[in-house]
Amino acid sequence: LKEGAAMVQLASQSTMKDIRNGWTFVTNLGKYDKDYLLRASVVKNGYANAAEESTYAAQLFDEKGQFLSGTKSYELRLAPHEIPPAGAFWSIVAYDLKTAQFMENPIKRYSMGDRTPGMKINADGTLSLHIQHKQPDEGVSNWLPVGPNEFYLVMRIYEPKPSVFDGTYRPATLREKR
Repeated sequence: LKEGAAMVQLASQSTMKDIRNGWTFVTNLGKYDKDYLLRASVVKNGYANAAEESTYAAQLFDEKGQFLSGTKSYELRLAPHEIPPAGAFWSIVAYDLKTAQFMENPIKRYSMGDRTPGMKINADGTLSLHIQHKQPDEGVSNWLPVGPNEFYLVMRIYEPKPSVFDGTYRPATLREKR
């Protein structure tokens, strides 16, 4: 039993192969066939829909390979072609790295997406999300608050379009604000 639990733990932490601009995509969930370790690691960490229903991409590291941290401020600037291609809706959620839970924040916002009220598009057509602990100078409309510690992001794409599966969809790189 100990060895089995260790194998499942390793499977859930294994390096993923589909990385696009720092976002790790998992597009094979719900179709496990005989990949029992993948199936077990998904169950260990919660659940997952079939990929055609929803696909997830995770961002854990900054440009320097360090864990994302609330001690820094980040911007995710999405050009129109980098907006998640969803048939239904999309969101980006921040989780505390140690607890895998939402982080309390003064505006009670735990995700940003196409259904976020008041989100503003830039004059050039891009969408800038400000991911940081302290309120950005730009205001709260495009702010995804995070805690003061290390965190990770999950991009959820519901009813993803074919470009998610064939690898042509490449979201923007998350950049530290300077």
